[in-house]
Amino acid sequence: MPLIEMLILIKTKAVFLFGFIIGGVLALLLMLAEDLITDEAACSAKAIKLPSDTKNENYEGYITLEKQEKNDLSKVIQKSTYQKWLQLQNVKLSRVNMDELVYGKKLSAVTTKSLLLEADWLKSRIHITCAIFVNKIKLARSIRDTWAPHCNNIYYFAADRQDQDIPVINFDIKLTSSWQLLCESIRHIWKKSLNNSKLTGTDTNNRIEWVIFVKDDTMVIPENLRYLVASMDFENSYYLGHPVTLWGQAYNVAQAGYVLSKRALAKIATNFNTRDKCATGGKYWKQEDYYLGKHLGSMGITPSDTRDKNLSGTFHGYSLQILLWGVAKSGRYWTHALYPIGPSCCSSKSITFSAGEADKMYNLYYLIYRLNIYLVDRTFGHYSAPTEIPDPEMWKVILKEEFNITNLSDISSQRYYDIWRDRYSEPEKFIRNTYKNMPDVLSSLLTAYEAERKLEKANSSLS
Repeated sequence: MPLIEMLILIKTKAVFLFGFIIGGVLALLLMLAEDLITDEAACSAKAIKLPSDTKNENYEGYITLEKQEKNDLSKVIQKSTYQKWLQLQNVKLSRVNMDELVYGKKLSAVTTKSLLLEADWLKSRIHITCAIFVNKIKLARSIRDTWAPHCNNIYYFAADRQDQDIPVINFDIKLTSSWQLLCESIRHIWKKSLNNSKLTGTDTNNRIEWVIFVKDDTMVIPENLRYLVASMDFENSYYLGHPVTLWGQAYNVAQAGYVLSKRALAKIATNFNTRDKCATGGKYWKQEDYYLGKHLGSMGITPSDTRDKNLSGTFHGYSLQILLWGVAKSGRYWTHALYPIGPSCCSSKSITFSAGEADKMYNLYYLIYRLNIYLVDRTFGHYSAPTEIPDPEMWKVILKEEFNITNLSDISSQRYYDIWRDRYSEPEKFIRNTYKNMPDVLSSLLTAYEAERKLEKANSSLS
């Protein structure tokens, strides 16, 4: 190849390479600029929401039932679908000091008329029905005592379980599969909502918007479920949970729980409107989740992606201990997940966990709903427990109740101590008097034991 042609070729490639590099750098700069603009908008939203004197404080969300001002959050770009939905409700999200909220004085009557806890406001707007499949009555009782009151309505279904305290619903038929139990439960819930609508014409506890189905070893956080579905229309078909695929069929696994919107529930109840249809819809036990996904899929209803922005899951079929510390993610739950979970297993807006046992249910409930973490010094939270009788006066009450001494005017604290010591022995003296013969007893027991061992050896040698 001539030298001139070679130089031209090299020059052409160099120009191309230089242009490619410049184009890549410009594209990267544009992406970074877009991220900076987005981050700045997000920070502005937080600045608008958070008062200037609230650094390093813990706060709980409050809803102000009033229209937003023109220059408020409505002009800030929000990524969150929930935030967009919230703006359309003519309410304003503000924050209060958690220390004052939990321990402080009650808010004034004027304030309480316009403020509600965000979770309480959502409960009044987003109706969650909880359906529990009972295998152990003990677990059903732990649900009743923990997260059940956070649902708007709750049903307990079982194949062959009954209890005086838990209103477990048993169907007067011979169940041949777990799908049949699920199908009959769906029909029961749907009939209840229809009958209530006909009788009252108003929305009460039996109205249907969203229904979550879980086993009795599952911990549910209804507040986070409301947060997830708030911006969704329950008149559309939604099927939520942790979806996996089996034999080409996508379905939400029962161990993580699954949620049906009103329209999806209605389609199942309409298509399986007789007991015979429920009985023939699935023939195997422990496969009701697969059959539900299969039937919904035939109606064009597929599982939705319930992961958060970090690709972390919100419906969990395992306990926190397994999820966070050393599980081998080799089962179908992970390997066949329709929407793969990211490196961080659990979203901060998680909805379900497996509890396993009743005591673990109580532990989780305490940690989620009762335990408050305060990162800085507090005022209200440091108040001592109220006592009816001051500590200096308590010894006088004991004198009266224990020794029947009513004239307390001339009794000093030293005299009180002497009276108490004369009546009851000090710990060391009590032990000496009670166990003074203990060495002799132990010696006798040891002698008897050794004699018995010698007798056993003698008998074994004779035999």
